[in-house]
Amino acid sequence: MEIAATQQFNNSISLRFIIAGNPLQAAQVAAKAIIEDKKVDVIIGMETWEETALVAEVGNQARIPVISFASSSIGSILSPIQWPFLVRMSTNASSEAQCIASIIHSFQWRRIIVIYELDRYGNDGGALAALSYHLGRVNSNIIDYLILPTFSSLSNPGEFIRREFAKLLVNQTPPRIFVTLRLSLQMAAQLFHEAKLVGLMNFDSAWLLSSSVSDLLESADASLISNMEGALGVKNYYPENTFELKRFKREFKKAFRITYPDEDISEPGIHALRAYDSINLVGNATINRNDTNGKLIDKILSSNFTGLSGTIHFHKGELSARPVFSIVNVVGKRYKELGFWSSNSGFSDRPFDNLGSNSMEIWSDLVSWPQNLTIAAGLINCTKATVPNPIKIGIPTKTVFDKYVKVNMSNKESQPTGFCIDVFQNALQILEKKHVPFPPHVFCPYEGTYDKLVDQVANNVFDVVVGDVTILSDRLQKVDFSLPFAESYLTLLAPVTPRTDDQWLFFKTFSNELWLSTCFIFFYNVVIVWILEHRDNPEFEGPWYKQLGTALWFTYCSIYYVHGSKTHKSYTKIVLAVWFFVVMALTATFTSILSAAITVDKLRPEVTDVEWLREHNSTVGCDEGSFMTDYLVNVMKLQNENIKNISYELDYRSAFENRNITGAFLELPYAKAFLSEYCGGYKTTELPDRFGGFGFAFQKGSWMTSHFSEAILNMAEKGELKKMEDKWFPPSKECSSMLDSNNKAGRLSWISFQGLYLISIVTSSACCLIFTIRRLLLHCREACGGNLGLGLREKTRDYWNRFWSRLVSFLPPSVKRTFRGFRKEHKNSFDTSTNDQV
Repeated sequence: MEIAATQQFNNSISLRFIIAGNPLQAAQVAAKAIIEDKKVDVIIGMETWEETALVAEVGNQARIPVISFASSSIGSILSPIQWPFLVRMSTNASSEAQCIASIIHSFQWRRIIVIYELDRYGNDGGALAALSYHLGRVNSNIIDYLILPTFSSLSNPGEFIRREFAKLLVNQTPPRIFVTLRLSLQMAAQLFHEAKLVGLMNFDSAWLLSSSVSDLLESADASLISNMEGALGVKNYYPENTFELKRFKREFKKAFRITYPDEDISEPGIHALRAYDSINLVGNATINRNDTNGKLIDKILSSNFTGLSGTIHFHKGELSARPVFSIVNVVGKRYKELGFWSSNSGFSDRPFDNLGSNSMEIWSDLVSWPQNLTIAAGLINCTKATVPNPIKIGIPTKTVFDKYVKVNMSNKESQPTGFCIDVFQNALQILEKKHVPFPPHVFCPYEGTYDKLVDQVANNVFDVVVGDVTILSDRLQKVDFSLPFAESYLTLLAPVTPRTDDQWLFFKTFSNELWLSTCFIFFYNVVIVWILEHRDNPEFEGPWYKQLGTALWFTYCSIYYVHGSKTHKSYTKIVLAVWFFVVMALTATFTSILSAAITVDKLRPEVTDVEWLREHNSTVGCDEGSFMTDYLVNVMKLQNENIKNISYELDYRSAFENRNITGAFLELPYAKAFLSEYCGGYKTTELPDRFGGFGFAFQKGSWMTSHFSEAILNMAEKGELKKMEDKWFPPSKECSSMLDSNNKAGRLSWISFQGLYLISIVTSSACCLIFTIRRLLLHCREACGGNLGLGLREKTRDYWNRFWSRLVSFLPPSVKRTFRGFRKEHKNSFDTSTNDQV
């Protein structure tokens, strides 16, 4: 510590400048000077709150005004009571916290990382509490902190900062929004140097500087500013075009170059201006002063004039004028001024304009983000909202199949379209009918991957995600999903080749069940024809096997209606007429199906087996930006170098035609979309792998989840989902004709002829039964001489004996002997039971 200079101000005040290494030493020196020579009237200085608190105690004891440049939200409450002789040439830090929160709200940043440097006593001056309060009012919150000790206390500041950054990179996923609350210039230089080295000054991070750094940009060297490129800053505003300020700058630069000839920067900052205004403040209060020290503080606090830094007027020990902040953007080795903010008017192009805006959207095109990007981390170009704080709905833009979601990237203000959007809009209509109010919303296109899109919901950037987002277990740990509106399982898409070498195509025309049922009906009718014709038709003479062959041929010829002789029974004609109708239907159907199967090429996929792909190291395709790549590597055990990411639907077809891929793994909805356009040359094979389906993503615990799930279930029950699917994925003309051909060439089931077969069986059975009853009655009448009651018992027994004898004659000799022995042993009971039956 040393006394650097003594200067007379207007011959009424002398200045004693004290340079100290720490605030406690400065307070001790000031107290000693007061006690020894009693020549100190005012103490001016102290840029930090810890210095101010120590020196203010000395001022209280000596009843000497203490003028400080420190800003604190806590000090505004405690200063007038605890330190009545403290005068603060600064505004309440809560105003700056409100300005920072307004910027954050403009860009819809929800998760904030705060960086600040502690003082020697581990305090932050209440700035963190003030920022947390104002962030809560705009639905944002602080998710992490990077707390730095004083720069002088660190032996290796760079290593310490690198370790802290490493923790942030692990714990916090992009986008990362950093707010520097209070930093010394040395700590800021080291911090941004390390941030640039670890990649935190790139496109997935945004930085917002408080006035503790922004106010010193004029005195910062070029290397520090270049490391900050792309950052936004909040800077205390002061009028720069006044005559007094221009004159002061000329004198300041002249004196600065004489004292520091090697320094390139000689612009005075806000602290230099406030120091000059403080001298003027004390000088004006002490002119022609004959009052005691106790009256000096009153004259200082009652001052009211316009200084270089703005209006100097105090209320409760601090500047009463509402602060105005200029919003700056670091570009290259300089910074540019975007506009202004005040608590009265919000954001405006002029510092004291009462017609301001609540959003920085008016300057969004002027901001130069890191690496010259037009969209910063967390900054989403949403469609315009008609009300403040609308529900933000994230929409994926990197969709491979844009029939599900399509965003016009040339005009992001236009509404998105697609199947998923229709499902969402229909769900809103259902909610409206059930009197469930849904807040005003905006669609926000997002150009990242699907996993990062889900992370935006978990990070409170979006409230909802509407799109073709697959429900997966790891995503469910971060967000809530509605019920799926589209099922999803894995399919293997592959080109098809013509199949014309099937030697059994003739038999595959009918299904196995139809062939068996046709054969059964045929032989059943053969038996019925034999029963009806074998006694009276001379074609049925001879041994039993000859008669059976005749019956087979007789029934078979009915297919072509080329019998060698006429039938002798009307019942036979009825049976054959019905059978002929059945045969005619079978013949026509068989001919048409066989013709279609021969003339229309049957197609089969070239690849249907995943194991074959693994063994041959074949290249396969999958959607870019989806979870499918990791799934194929980790679950399907395919080589990563054999997987080709496809970014658009048409690229699949070109990749197949150029033989760049052998097959493609698609979720079922995507396979449907592809085949609706290109079904002619491709087919899918269903695999056993199942997923959760497509659903809408919501924040954990959101009230919207259950309502949308109920709405989706309602649409599914009423068939509305199917209608929307048919609307967006109708088959093309090629696919429609292919579908018709496939239906014609398909295998016919026996169910199609079930009715005809039933009619044939009933007709044949009825004819056989009526014929048998009439034959029996006629035989009985003849045997009894026309009197059915005479000797009915004996005649009936004789008839049955002849009937069984004729039946046994058809049996093999060994069976005949067995049957006759059995009948002989049980003759009486057999005859009795037979007669009883008659």
